[in-house]
Amino acid sequence: MKVSSTELQNNFGKYLMLATKEEIIITRNGMEIAVLSAIKDAVQDTQSLIFEGLFAELDKIFK
Repeated sequence: MKVSSTELQNNFGKYLMLATKEEIIITRNGMEIAVLSAIKDAVQDTQSLIFEGLFAELDKIFK
């Protein structure tokens, strides 16, 4: 996916999450200048934390 640097600045959180799934190519004045991509271990760690939190909440609900 390609986005302008202005778009990235205005919606950084959105693109940070999207970067966990695909590379984000950042452009300035139409030229590709950088790539935002995930560190694979960090993505797996984040997903694990989300699932652990979800299961903990489900345990609270169904106890």
